[in-house]
Amino acid sequence: MIKCFQGFLKAVDRLLRLVPSETHDPFWLHILTFLSGKQRLTQITYLGALKNLLDFFKIPYAEIKRLSSITPLMAGVFVESLKIGGKGLWRPQSSNTIRKKISALRKIFKVLQSAGLIKLNPFVSELLTVPKPDSQVRPTEMISFEKVTEFIESALDRSSASKRDACILAFLFGLGLRRSEVVRITIQDLKVSPNGTKYVVLRKTKSGKSFSMPLNDLCLKYLEQWLLERNKLKINSMFLFPLSVGRSRKKFMDPKPVSVFLVYRLFKKAVVKLGLPLNLSPHSARATAITKLLSDGFDLKEVQTFSRHSSIAMVAQYDKRRFEIENNPALRLKFDKTS
Repeated sequence: MIKCFQGFLKAVDRLLRLVPSETHDPFWLHILTFLSGKQRLTQITYLGALKNLLDFFKIPYAEIKRLSSITPLMAGVFVESLKIGGKGLWRPQSSNTIRKKISALRKIFKVLQSAGLIKLNPFVSELLTVPKPDSQVRPTEMISFEKVTEFIESALDRSSASKRDACILAFLFGLGLRRSEVVRITIQDLKVSPNGTKYVVLRKTKSGKSFSMPLNDLCLKYLEQWLLERNKLKINSMFLFPLSVGRSRKKFMDPKPVSVFLVYRLFKKAVVKLGLPLNLSPHSARATAITKLLSDGFDLKEVQTFSRHSSIAMVAQYDKRRFEIENNPALRLKFDKTS
């Protein structure tokens, strides 16, 4: 599965390497200029959707101007192919994935339309039937609060890299970080405020904005262990979590950080080791952190500051609390004069 995804990224990279000054194609010029200021993952999402569209209609990259001939009917056929699998090009995809691709293509075509290169945007909602979102946007389950410490500790063994791994897990749970945010942290991102509060600066987040997150006791405990090990091994990598190689995992690759795939495997290894449900993923740590704060009495607005979501509604989707019958608000609902 990882090899397939890496192959997909290489195909997208071929699109990214198209240089407008060499192609002199106004379509590519406007598309790549539009994407130039966006995050890497956003570029992959947009160009991946565009690649799907070009492949489906067998449009060569050099003939991208043929996008102007795509009608709303053709766009509808393309969307249907995403649902059932398109001529061996891809497997059936979820409604949420299809909605993301439609949104990406809609914005790309809007750029082309604004530039006067096409007359009609075939992916506007008025012309295209958009699949309804899946009932659960993020089928992410949380981990029991009392299991978190055991989960992190399960990564520890005699190897130096295990202290790095435990620190990664502590950052996932303690700060509710995404995998892509964890792997990009550098040593220079660790700061101390004038009042002595230790914090980390997240420079490349999903929203593209930078955020400062204070380090709590959970993070500091495992961070101190890892920094001591780093100094002991004289690791000079700019990244807080450098990549390790070899069976003993004692050699660390100076210019490279751990990959998001390694973080995924690390998390899954702990899941299997503790006998937890296999549907748990690194995002479960984020759901666990958000749910714990809500359970501790913080309101949605306060938790939004922690999770860095664009809306309170998104925070609510991560609330995995389960109420017992004795705690159901219905027991405290009254309509008499004393209420």
